[in-house]
Amino acid sequence: MSACCSERSGHRLFRQWCPLWGDKLKKSNHTGSLPPAGIWAGIVLVFLIGILLGFLLGRRTGADRKAETVSAETSVGSAAGAAGEPDLPPAAVTPEAVVTASPSSDVTAVPTEGPALLTDITALPPGYVFADGEFDFESIDGYFVIREIVPGDGIFERINGKSYYENDNVALSDLRYLMVPHYNFDGKIQVGEIIVNARLAEEFIQIFREFFAIGYQIKSMYLIDNYWQPSGDPDDADTASINEDNTSAFSYRVITYGTNLSRHAYGCAIDLNPLENPYATVSEDGSLYTIHEESRQYLYNRSSAMPHVITHEDPAYQIFVIEHGFTWGGDWDNVVDYQHFEKMVQ
Repeated sequence: MSACCSERSGHRLFRQWCPLWGDKLKKSNHTGSLPPAGIWAGIVLVFLIGILLGFLLGRRTGADRKAETVSAETSVGSAAGAAGEPDLPPAAVTPEAVVTASPSSDVTAVPTEGPALLTDITALPPGYVFADGEFDFESIDGYFVIREIVPGDGIFERINGKSYYENDNVALSDLRYLMVPHYNFDGKIQVGEIIVNARLAEEFIQIFREFFAIGYQIKSMYLIDNYWQPSGDPDDADTASINEDNTSAFSYRVITYGTNLSRHAYGCAIDLNPLENPYATVSEDGSLYTIHEESRQYLYNRSSAMPHVITHEDPAYQIFVIEHGFTWGGDWDNVVDYQHFEKMVQ
């Protein structure tokens, strides 16, 4: 089919669909110009097509803006979650919610509870070290305790057959068990225990109160029975206690290298920080000797500037001897016992 035939066929179809336009077109072929009615029909058609395209483009632009808004809100929620706040659903994110979730918002801190005060020293094991905040300085009197020792109680069971046994010189009723706080070598408050003569119990309590008030340090203070040896010899227990730098008092035994009862047997003597303050024998040439190797550095190098070394200027000497009338073994001639304080009782 020729191009002309195709053109004519198209004209016929167009006239069937739109007779008016077809007639005008036919007429225009003779005149060579577009009729006015055809111009208006084209304008209307273009206008309708423009409205349709505008509607479709408008819907697309609105959908894009909505997607961008959702994306931005989701980013805000994720940023708040990264700052430690839970992610919020996009619909729930508001300017107020974003401010609330901001890490710069003011937050009232919830106070945490400290350790509870431990006011009953008898409920604590000897050697217990108080944590910061556990010691009640407002109720300090309750920490210094004197107890009788009764057959069958816990203290009696610990000492019977060791540091104490029934004898003709010292009755159980002549002794008292003391629990006191003291500062250890680390500067921490620690529970100490000691057995002394009943007639000196109140005075010992006063001395330990003075020690505590000035922060005087004692390495440890356990009953000598904690160091009892299989031999059953009190001297062996005493040696083991000294090797641990333990402060102790009562032990029913005789004096070192002697036969007479020691003042310790009556609960009238105390050995304080014994490694730094050794018991030493004196040779004919005046030289000193101690069986405790760790104590030998303290035999001659004794200065009040050295920690835990007892001298005439040390608070231990001032309190025991000057204030309370005890005798100090550091002033003896035949032996030197720097750790030892004793007092006679009537």
